[in-house]
Amino acid sequence: MLGGSNTVIRGGASISYYDEGWVTAENSFYTNPGGYQAVSLIPTENFVPGSLSLGGTIPPLVGFPTSFATAFPLPEAGFTFIQGFDTVNPNIRSPYTIAWNFGIQRKLPGNNVLEMAYVGNHVVHSWLQYDLNEVNIFENGFLTEFQHAQQNLAACEAVPSCNAPPPPAVGPSFADNGLPGQVPLPILGTAFSNGQGSAFTN
Repeated sequence: MLGGSNTVIRGGASISYYDEGWVTAENSFYTNPGGYQAVSLIPTENFVPGSLSLGGTIPPLVGFPTSFATAFPLPEAGFTFIQGFDTVNPNIRSPYTIAWNFGIQRKLPGNNVLEMAYVGNHVVHSWLQYDLNEVNIFENGFLTEFQHAQQNLAACEAVPSCNAPPPPAVGPSFADNGLPGQVPLPILGTAFSNGQGSAFTN
């Protein structure tokens, strides 16, 4: 006590470590391409709708990738826009929080007390997730190609046979169909397996 029996000064500090455990790193690795295999059956593609019954034999499940033995190298087209890639900083450390408090309490006339206190904390080495894929769309050419895709779409919409069904129209598409004003799209073409299907008409 300072200032006789009418003033009290308090203070404290602590350091608390937080063990993130293995789950966070495990989730980062197991969501990467090649770390897992998905199996499914798609109606009209893998079986005739209505042909399956409860308790009956189902067709063989279709795996993607087909097997882990042949999963690598992974095709770029299958993961460019539909699959992320995660990794962990090799210098990562356990995060901890430094907390401190300081307060002064003073007795006032009568049955009154005035107290002023400060409480603070600071987190060190906290774990954050950064999406590096959204940082740069300029130097890698993606923005320019996106603008070219818009240009291709406008050229398609100007031609009735390309703009709307029925066949042979394909619907509004931003693919390079060889129309005047259209240009190749190497990035999007690779991402969509160089196909001219629904991905280019979405």
